[in-house]
Amino acid sequence: EGASCWICLEEGTDELGKPLVRNCSCRGEFGFAHLSCIIQYAEQKSRCVHDSVNGFLDDFNGPWGKCPNCKQRYMNELALDLATAFLTFTESNYPGSERYHFEALSKKLEALATAGGVGQIKESKKIANKILIMAEQFKRINSSPSERHMQIEACAYHELGRLYHNEGTKESSKIAMNFFETCRDIYKSMGRIHDVATAEANLAIVKSNWIDGSNHNMSVEEELERVRKAYKHAVDQEGEESHHTICVGINLAVDLKMKHHAIEAERLHSKIASVSNRVHGPDHELTQLAESRLQFCKARFVFSKTDRGLLIFQDLRYEGDGEKCIVYGPLESGVSVSNPGNVSEDQTTTFATKNIILSEGTPVICHGLIKSNHLNGKLGEIRLWDQEKTGRYEVHFEDNRLKPCLVKPENVRIVFDLPDE
Repeated sequence: EGASCWICLEEGTDELGKPLVRNCSCRGEFGFAHLSCIIQYAEQKSRCVHDSVNGFLDDFNGPWGKCPNCKQRYMNELALDLATAFLTFTESNYPGSERYHFEALSKKLEALATAGGVGQIKESKKIANKILIMAEQFKRINSSPSERHMQIEACAYHELGRLYHNEGTKESSKIAMNFFETCRDIYKSMGRIHDVATAEANLAIVKSNWIDGSNHNMSVEEELERVRKAYKHAVDQEGEESHHTICVGINLAVDLKMKHHAIEAERLHSKIASVSNRVHGPDHELTQLAESRLQFCKARFVFSKTDRGLLIFQDLRYEGDGEKCIVYGPLESGVSVSNPGNVSEDQTTTFATKNIILSEGTPVICHGLIKSNHLNGKLGEIRLWDQEKTGRYEVHFEDNRLKPCLVKPENVRIVFDLPDE
């Protein structure tokens, strides 16, 4: 309400009835524009660069991919609409410029990959193959292609590898391996060590998933190490504030949480939410996604036997020196409260602590241990409940110098707020 297009300064819809859009990191009433106005603005900027003697290719591409106000990337549908318009613009205005067409195809492929819709897979493959055909044509003209051309070619091979691997068949995985191998070889020739490592990791995943016609998963630690390396690579190459790095970090934190590395997940989510808030603001969808993931990580879930069987609850706090737990629930799948302090008493239940079962991934500290008293007060997380044999929790400690151990339920306490590292 009250927002206007920063380009034409008009409120409401454009001449075609299209509303104002904003999918960048601008805040408040700033940054809104009509899609038609952004396209017109980008066309004008690109023409100026083309006509300039000292024009740079990045400046020709820039207006189509980044907001000139907040300097951050356009996202989602707006990014895809602009990439499509950029491709149309280069084809119509510079039909003889393969260099511009190559760049526009690259931007369209990037936007399609980010959008990730099922209906866009066919178009992504088509665009990627066009890029590879053009790359081969460039090599016939110049046996030493530019680093920029090699980078775009490698990205196209990577995207094709990803698309074919996601099809989930043995045959498609063989095709994916060929694409990832070529991608790796290009990066090797460029001396891009981190990108080579990423391609090798993708190859390892495909190989581990399809051995002798059967699906064999990588170990949990191998999978997590692959994603950790991808995040480190993004930080090293682009910095922790880049859009891509934040997305990779969120994916890593989600994987960590799913595999019960809850402490590392919560600390990473907290860091990423802080970075995204600083760069994009609190209303940006990346910030909101990171914040929602963080709140889910902070929730502590327990199980308890009731008249309806074993149900899941959210543990809010201890009472009575830890002898009782105040819980919220029972919960529907995936539902939790983001602010336990706002839960009224009539929404809670009190259980004896001895009657609850902590969920895997719950952060805990050990207490009351006698033989292993050096572990008392140490922060760890539950990776497994050995119900059948010992009835104990397998606790892995944040301090990796400490070996995991089996601990009786009465010797662990939930940690509701992680201490500073």
